[in-house]
Amino acid sequence: MRITVFGAAGNVGSRVVAEALSRGHEVTAVVRNPARFPQLPAGAEARVGDASNPEDVARLSAGQDVVIGATRPAPARANSSKPRKGCSPASPTPVCGSWSSAARAA
Repeated sequence: MRITVFGAAGNVGSRVVAEALSRGHEVTAVVRNPARFPQLPAGAEARVGDASNPEDVARLSAGQDVVIGATRPAPARANSSKPRKGCSPASPTPVCGSWSSAARAA
């Protein structure tokens, strides 16, 4: 199975990547900062992307069987009621912020 994991260098994401690799899956490990590539489990395909950017999500999800969001919620921006770049409150696809907060809103 082809799996993409966003937040792959984090506490949860790195465990998901390691488990998927141990089960023989092809894993694309996505991080925002390429400096975190050395923290990824061996065998994962390291890619740079941002789970809050719809274009990154679409590009890195293409051709995959499963896409996993293991990201933490983005920090709040002081004095801003505007959505972050790439976020659309009217979008039927929750690709902005954390997956868990999007699920609660549904």
